Amino acid sequence: MITGKQIKDNTITTADIRNKTITNKDLANSALPRTGAKGATGAAGAPGARGPAGPAGPAGAQGPAGPITGDLPSGVTLRGAFYLTEPTGSTAGIDSGADVSFDLRTPGLLAAIIVPLGESPKPPECTGTIWNPTAAAGFMCVYVGDVSGYNQSSTRVFAQADPAVPDDTDAIAGTIGPSGGFIRATTIGSAEHYIRGVWAVTAP
Repeated sequence: MITGKQIKDNTITTADIRNKTITNKDLANSALPRTGAKGATGAAGAPGARGPAGPAGPAGAQGPAGPITGDLPSGVTLRGAFYLTEPTGSTAGIDSGADVSFDLRTPGLLAAIIVPLGESPKPPECTGTIWNPTAAAGFMCVYVGDVSGYNQSSTRVFAQADPAVPDDTDAIAGTIGPSGGFIRATTIGSAEHYIRGVWAVTAP
C-alpha cells in the first residue's frame, strides 16, 4: 500500500485525481471557496419599454335585438282585435264604433280592406285568417269573425284625420292613419248586437 508519506509533496496533479471523488469535507477550510456577506437590496430598475399589442380576441356572441320604437319598419306587420256591441233590444240603424290604436306609426294613410266572414276568394292583399291575420305591404286588412245584429256589409274603417289638414276632425273612409283610426258598423233588427274580428296592417 502506498501512503501519503511515500508520495513526494506537490507531485499529485489534477490529472491524477478521478473526477467527483473529492468533496468539501476532504478539503481544508482554507481551500473552500468563500462567499461574501449578503449585501443590501439594490434599487429597482427603470420600467422596460411597452411590448407590442397582442392579437385581437374572437368576436362575442350576437346580443338579442332591441325593442322597435317609433315608426313601423317597412314590411313589418302589426295585429290586433276589435269588438263592437250595442245593448240587447237596440233598434236598427245604430252606428257602432271601435277604436284601432297602433303602438308604432305607419307612414301616412294606408288603404283598409274589409274581409267579410266566409268570403271566398279573399282579396289578394288580405289572404290571412281569423287565427292568423295578414296584410300585404301598404294595406290594413280587417277580418270579420262573428256577427249578430249588424249589417256585415256596412263595416268600414276610418282614419282619424286628413294629413292635408292635420287638426281637422273629418274622418277618411276606407283608410287608416299613422296612429290608427276606428272601425264602424250599423245595427239591424236583432235580439243581440255584436260584431268582432281581427286586423293586420303592414308598413309599405
